[in-house]
Amino acid sequence: MSKKSLLIDIQKWTEEPNWGIPVFIYNLIKNFIALNKDEYFDFYFLQDNIRKKPAYGLANQNINKYKEILKYYIEKFGVMRSAADYIYSSFKKARLNGIYKEELRRGKARFDVIYIPNVGYYFPPFKAEKTVSTVHDIAGMDTTKNIDQKIKNYLPFSEKKRVESESLKNIKKSDIITTVSNYTKSRIVELIGIDENKVKIIPCGVDIDIFKPVKDKGAIKAYLNDKYGINRPFILYVGAVQPRKNVKGLLDAYFLSDKLRKELDLVIVAGQIWKSKEELKAIYKSRYCKNIHLIRNARAEELPLFYNAAEIFAYPSFYEGFGIPLLEAFACGTPVAASDITSLPEVGGEAAVYFNPYDTGNILQALENLAFDGGLKVELVEKGFDRAKEFTWENAAKKLYNILI
Repeated sequence: MSKKSLLIDIQKWTEEPNWGIPVFIYNLIKNFIALNKDEYFDFYFLQDNIRKKPAYGLANQNINKYKEILKYYIEKFGVMRSAADYIYSSFKKARLNGIYKEELRRGKARFDVIYIPNVGYYFPPFKAEKTVSTVHDIAGMDTTKNIDQKIKNYLPFSEKKRVESESLKNIKKSDIITTVSNYTKSRIVELIGIDENKVKIIPCGVDIDIFKPVKDKGAIKAYLNDKYGINRPFILYVGAVQPRKNVKGLLDAYFLSDKLRKELDLVIVAGQIWKSKEELKAIYKSRYCKNIHLIRNARAEELPLFYNAAEIFAYPSFYEGFGIPLLEAFACGTPVAASDITSLPEVGGEAAVYFNPYDTGNILQALENLAFDGGLKVELVEKGFDRAKEFTWENAAKKLYNILI
């Protein structure tokens, strides 16, 4: 039987491989390729050539004929990032359309299957027998239309335009939609009106060969002290600093607790930071700023060290499509306190304690209970190990394989 041609869009992975969606794309596709064993699919990749990384070390064709020069100069001359992103996206779209429409006319840009692991990116007008795309969340649409959400309109201009145009286009033209949680599936069905039978769930995973307990805690703490000046036990947060992540709520709860501040620092390992003036002011200008450590540009290999050194992990987000950091904390043996809304209870199960992210007092109480109850910590650590084993990238790849074939 002849092999099918499979085009995978990995543009998002080439942006920020340490966080969120890029982690999903990298790990899922790596395991998918291993599962394929060069038997069923020939692989092609759509990627950003300016951030040139080999597509998983394969010698197959990379489709990457555009450059990022315009975006570079827009940002260099001081146009705000959201405008730069939007202008660049429009430029890229026009350029790609010209390139690929010509290839379509020549009959060259046709594939048996197309997989779009991040539905929000612009995808060229390729033809395929089957198109499958993944929706990680619909926070942009959900928080705008749902009046109960207190974080509506948090997206910058470029993201709003992307949500309004590319995401919906890719969703509606897909034969099958995959998503990462039952929660996100329910929101897709309700808000976009997609037939629920068309939406399949492929949960995220965690690599337990990378995220695992480290025996020599003393060496880790010495490393974090030498490099980052962290010399006390700490509460950890890992993720973006932006409105829907509710880092402000975590800071407010920490500042209110004399008990927490006396015993523990707060370490924020940040991905992107935007629309967070209040958070940055609280971190750098408050009278407790010496207790707060904002870590930017941490290397991927350092993340397990932070989890292992932390007393507890806190995830106060208002809205998550999944919540990979919960699994990373579980796998490292770090007890978790998380929001009790959207997808997080679905991911954490009985392995975490939960709080209302809109109630500062409730956040504070959950953090204190977990931080100072040794028995609860031990119980949650054991449950966390078991929970992490339920979410593997290999299982996710198997589910994707069954969908794509």
